[in-house]
Amino acid sequence: MKQVLVFDVNETLLDVRALAPYFEHAFSDVEVLSQWFAQLLQIAFVVTLTDSYRDFGTCARHALDVVA
Repeated sequence: MKQVLVFDVNETLLDVRALAPYFEHAFSDVEVLSQWFAQLLQIAFVVTLTDSYRDFGTCARHALDVVA
């Protein structure tokens, strides 16, 4: 059996709150950041569970399209 080690760096090592000013500027609502991050996690879970790999940037852009 192949062993796999997974690291979750989002909100552990990477603080997404640093993006708040950009979301505030783009959407006039910093709460969109939370919606975007929730959507990003959902997309990441789906592509992982369906074994259809997408890189983080692609998932992040798609999540932004969804919340926009």
